Amino acid sequence: MKRVNCIGAVLVDALSWPMDKFPEPGKKGGIETESITFSPGGGAANTGSALAQLGVPVKVFSKTGNDFSGRFIIENLQGKGVDTGGIFVADNESTAFVYIGVQTNGDCSFFITNGTNKSLCLQDFDKESLFDCEILLYQDFGSLPGLDPDATGILKEAKKRGIITIVDENKLTDIQLLKEVLPYTDYFMPGHVAMKQIMPDLNREQIAARLKSMGTGIVVLKLSEDGCLFLSDEGLFIEPSHATKIVDTTGGGDCFDGGFIAGLATGQTLKECIEIANDVAAVAIAAIGAAPKIPPLAELTRKK
Repeated sequence: MKRVNCIGAVLVDALSWPMDKFPEPGKKGGIETESITFSPGGGAANTGSALAQLGVPVKVFSKTGNDFSGRFIIENLQGKGVDTGGIFVADNESTAFVYIGVQTNGDCSFFITNGTNKSLCLQDFDKESLFDCEILLYQDFGSLPGLDPDATGILKEAKKRGIITIVDENKLTDIQLLKEVLPYTDYFMPGHVAMKQIMPDLNREQIAARLKSMGTGIVVLKLSEDGCLFLSDEGLFIEPSHATKIVDTTGGGDCFDGGFIAGLATGQTLKECIEIANDVAAVAIAAIGAAPKIPPLAELTRKK
């Protein structure tokens, strides 16, 4: 089984449900919700957690503060089997935090404190440890201002070492930065909504073709409730969503990534990787939290 290293954001999610409206400023009473759930969040934490629960060896490279939230993240990830040795703990910074209002239909509103995700940089990592893997995932590309300028160099070095490279985005708006990164990316796994914002005149098939023309090997375009579109040298295919229940969409795309990478790590075909990804995403969005109780990979594939 291939080992996975995952670079990206980690934070604490505070998920309050249900929240279909927000209180008006200056008015008393507030909005009552039924529950609040705390869990690690951020792309690196979510995908790392999903991979570990699936049974894939994974190490997360990120940054927290030396505070309660940072310790909560690290202890929770370790409890799920994630190697947290790549998480740098900064003494004089605060761990990132997100308050999430979850609506009854599963949609979410986010209130974000960027914390250590804003300052995360290449100097926070041990280079040799970073490349001690067979698969390298760069998560949250576009939302890590201290690290994104080095993304091309990181991925180029990984490719030179024969490592499979995967990139997912978050808040990506710079198409020029994307053009620099994609030639060193084997699999690009963005969300359709984000790509539509930077390519507004293209439909989803045209977006996938444009991304592939920029140099990436395979495009996996996540279409939310419509499943995903994937484009390779063999052609373009659409796999419908496997979701039957939607409670909280937080981290659904990150868990999709985890399922896909688990397939790659265990030698599955591209079509099988996509099916596993959709299965994992379906499990994730059926409960509150970003990566709750993902079953082992053997259990998912046994049902096929």
